[in-house]
Amino acid sequence: MEKVNYNPRTATLYSAALEDGDYHSGGHSLAASLLGMITPFPEKMQINRAFSRHMYEGFANEGFTNFLDVGAGPMPQGHVWARKSGNRFLMVDHNPDIVQHANCKLKDDDPVVYEVSSVKDLPDKLEAGLGDRAFGDQRKIAIGSNAVLMFVSDEDIRKTFSYLYDWVDSGSVLEITMTGVTSPESHFRAGMIRRFFRWIDAPMHIRNIGRFKELLAPWEMVKGPMPTWQWIGWPPSKKTAGVGFDIYAMRLIKK
Repeated sequence: MEKVNYNPRTATLYSAALEDGDYHSGGHSLAASLLGMITPFPEKMQINRAFSRHMYEGFANEGFTNFLDVGAGPMPQGHVWARKSGNRFLMVDHNPDIVQHANCKLKDDDPVVYEVSSVKDLPDKLEAGLGDRAFGDQRKIAIGSNAVLMFVSDEDIRKTFSYLYDWVDSGSVLEITMTGVTSPESHFRAGMIRRFFRWIDAPMHIRNIGRFKELLAPWEMVKGPMPTWQWIGWPPSKKTAGVGFDIYAMRLIKK
């Protein structure tokens, strides 16, 4: 089996930036505060959390009853935001510690299956029956993946989301947030951003937003890529790394 690098600080810094975060230490809170003095990082995490709620409430208002969260993290709330009798949730994360932490928080009557799976391994997990356990034979599914795919290779994104397209029924939707730039990926400032995130032990891909549609094919892009703050009506940050660097939201469908 492929060795997975957990990059635990990405989850702890995310937790430290949130009011309901409980997966971090005092040192992580200090690190997040210091980052907030020179970067919009904590604010971006708060925006992404607000987007997640907006996404789940939107899915529920559209009448979806089956939800798949790819990279749900240590403080999952989708089952609360979209809670309704009959709704079912499948959540996965690549880090066993995160999954254990989240499962300890879930209540016995929460309609959630939360299992360990990387993005790459998700097709094999679904083939082995994980999807049947969560959803029975239902395959009209609302899929979310927020601030996760920037840590995943192009090859694994293509493989998994192509599989999901074939696995779900028509009418299924996909909403994603992912970091991107509007500049060429080779721009020196894009390189500086990569080095910064390696420095804080949160290495990520910095992709041009023009590549998102191709990476997620054959899903059809119907909205975005759009800065997440703009999507949910959050005021833009005064701090910026330039080159169009931001967390971008997008919605895709299977017709």
